[in-house]
Amino acid sequence: MGKKPKAKAEEPEKPPAEPAEPWLCGECEQENPAEELACIACEAPKPVSGDGKFEHFAVALVKTCEPVPGKDKLKKLEVDVGSEELLKIVTNASNVKEGSRVVVAKVGAIIDGEPLKKSVAGSPR
Repeated sequence: MGKKPKAKAEEPEKPPAEPAEPWLCGECEQENPAEELACIACEAPKPVSGDGKFEHFAVALVKTCEPVPGKDKLKKLEVDVGSEELLKIVTNASNVKEGSRVVVAKVGAIIDGEPLKKSVAGSPR
């Protein structure tokens, strides 16, 4: 005899979706219904609201990539995240090179439930 098929677990009921909020146009300050994808007055596009858990993360362009002296696997990078100054970061990723695009967790990003703090590579914890 074969095994009996497992009973499917009942899916918990989802709470009813809350009605979407109207949004304000950044161009003309017209209040628009939530379902509108463009402003009803000036046709500016609806602003995209991101998920807060991705705040302080950025896609960066690697401008320089140099080996760290005395370290076999570490690379010192300067990356452009769209701010005035390049960020200096250290990585052990073997596939990173000049011109690559990388995701950068900036100071304040939430990693494993804790905010990321600025640190110096090689410094004691």
